[in-house]
Order: sequence, then structure tokens, then C-alpha cells
Amino acid sequence: MEGDFQFLLCERCKREAKNPKLLDCLHTLCLECLEENKPIGQCPVCGSSAQASDRFPLQDNLLFSKLQAKLNTYQKIVSNQELLCNLCKEAAEFWCEECEEFLCPKCYESHQWFMKQKSHETQRLNDLKKETAHGFLEGVKKSCTLFCPEPNHNNQVISIYCRGCRKALCCSCALLDGEHYNAKLYSDIRTEIENRKEELNRLKEEIGEKKVSYESTHNNVHERLKKLDTVRNETHGLIQKKVGDMVQWIQQKGEELLKKVDLQLCQEREEARKKLESTEQILKRIEAGEQLVEKMGLFASDQEMMDMHPFIKESLERLKKVKLPVSSFPSQVENFDEIRRDLQTLLKRVKGEDAFGCTVPTPGSPSPMVNSVSLIWMDVDSGPLNQRW
Repeated sequence: MEGDFQFLLCERCKREAKNPKLLDCLHTLCLECLEENKPIGQCPVCGSSAQASDRFPLQDNLLFSKLQAKLNTYQKIVSNQELLCNLCKEAAEFWCEECEEFLCPKCYESHQWFMKQKSHETQRLNDLKKETAHGFLEGVKKSCTLFCPEPNHNNQVISIYCRGCRKALCCSCALLDGEHYNAKLYSDIRTEIENRKEELNRLKEEIGEKKVSYESTHNNVHERLKKLDTVRNETHGLIQKKVGDMVQWIQQKGEELLKKVDLQLCQEREEARKKLESTEQILKRIEAGEQLVEKMGLFASDQEMMDMHPFIKESLERLKKVKLPVSSFPSQVENFDEIRRDLQTLLKRVKGEDAFGCTVPTPGSPSPMVNSVSLIWMDVDSGPLNQRW
């Protein structure tokens, strides 16, 4: 698949999605990945809830599935393989964008006769081979006409939108809907489509502004986690160095001090990790929303815009209401007063009595062990750890 259309791939397995599903977080996955994903009911990309319900059923990504089908048709055309007429299996020379069928010259003439009232556009395959993928999709998008879904009105072009029943109507449907007609709830379908495009673009801009705040919070939390790791590593290293210079019998006390450092940092580290995960989740949802709205603007047909707009709008509206997590942290994370007191208590024990219960010589004749411990404590008082305290 061309690089510009990698967004059509399943966002989990990165393969072509045969039946792409659009989740509430606006990530698109193939049905296989949704069924295999553990834990069930959770988006494997951002971790948001993806549990289908009566209110939020799994939504088909009509834009992606139809784009994929059109791209497959384009690849067939430009691959120089022999293409056969869909009707009589003779060599095809034309393609009808509306019927999505290949036609031989004979079937093309019949097609033009029977479909002239429906304004079907057909093109020569030789002309389409000269088109880029973007040009091909743009031409298909422009040629798409909205037809009334009512079985008895299938030749009618949709030209009206009723705000009362929230449906697109042809003229015949509008005449039968006297209640909403009298209430002046009708508008031109083109106006409604343009309004929906503008609405999605406005929502995209609004979540784009929110994205800046989330990125800032994400960076702050990420930096905080790095700082916590640095503090932890420095504190571990310092404690290990000082305790390592002491006699073996206080090694166990040193390990207890290390555990205290971990315990003191554990709660805030867990809080920071949760905030990081939360902001990453929202940022992924925002990016998915931005990309989808952008691709809708570039490639969505009128029918796709009408079908997908309510779901996307509701998802973006909910995303707007998500509150930004507080990025501030308590300032006492670097306060190791209790650990310092434990170290001082340990030092006093070393100065007062050795491991075998014998009194250490008086200050007038200090032993080498006491001297070394005193130097260690002086280094602790003047070193980086004391500055943090």
C-alpha cells in the first residue's frame, strides 16, 4: 500500500482491514484484532473502553472500507492486468464510477442508454491509468451522487435535509412529509453537508488546542518520571557507597534504608505513571480524531459524511469534555529527613559500640574504624544527598 494510505491499515496488526471497525476512541481496527484483543473491551492502541453496547455498537468505518475498495480498483487498473467486463466477461475498456463496474464497448453503449437519467460517469481505462491514486479518488468522490434509499424512489436524487427527522430526503419524500415541511425544518442537502464539514473541522481545531495542553502535561509527567528515576538512582548509589564502606554487620541496615527510599517514592511514582498513561490515552484519541476528520474532508463522499458524522461528532464532543489531569506534584518527594535520621542513628551506634559489644576507644585515641566512619558521615553531610535534604 502506498505510504499516503498507510492510515487504512489496522492500527494494531498493520494489515489491510477486511472489515474495519471505528471505535469510540476513533481508532480503527480489523474485526480479527478486536476479537483477539486482551483484555476484551479495551482498545489495544490507547487502552480506552471499546466495549460494544446497545448505545455504542461497533461502528463500521465506511470511509476506510470504501477507500480500500476504490484503491483496490485503482491498483487493478494501473497493474496492466487483463480486466474483464462485469456483465459479459469480454475485455473491458471502460469503468463506471457509480456502478463500480468494468464495461466492454458493447456493454458500455447499453449502459449509457439505460443510465443516462442517473448521470453515471464512465471513463476509459487508458485515461484512468494516467491518474495518480489521489487523482483517482478525488474523481470518484466528485462523481458520487446521493440517491434516495426508498425502494420506490431509487431514481430520485437527494436534495433536501429535514432537521425534524434528521434524514436526507428526495423531493417525493419531502412532499409526503407534510408535518416537517409546514414547520419549515427543511434545508438544502448541500448546505447541510457543508455545515457538517465545518462542524467537524471546528471540533478538530478545538481538540487541537486541547492537544497542546495534553502534550505539555505529558511532557511534564514524563520529565517527572525521569527525575524520580534520577533521584532514586542517586539515592541508591549514595546509600550503597556509604553503607559499603562500613562493616558487614550494618549492611542489613543499609538495605532497609534502600527500601525506605523506594517506599517513599513509590506512591508518587505510581501517581505519575497513571497520569502519563492517561495523557497518552487522550493524545492518541485526539490524534485519531484529527486524522479521521482530515481524511473525511479529503476523501469522504457525501453519503459517507452523512452516515459517519453523528458518531464522529459525538465521540469528539465527549473527548472535548475530558478534564485535563493535574500535572503538579507534591514537593516533599526529595525530603529524606527520616532516612537521614536513620543514618545518623546508625553512625552513633558505630561510634558508641562495635559489633561485638566492645566500647570504641575514646576520642583521644580513635580507632581506624571510627575515623573512617566519621569521614563517611562528613562526606554525607556535605554531599549531594545533604543538599537535597
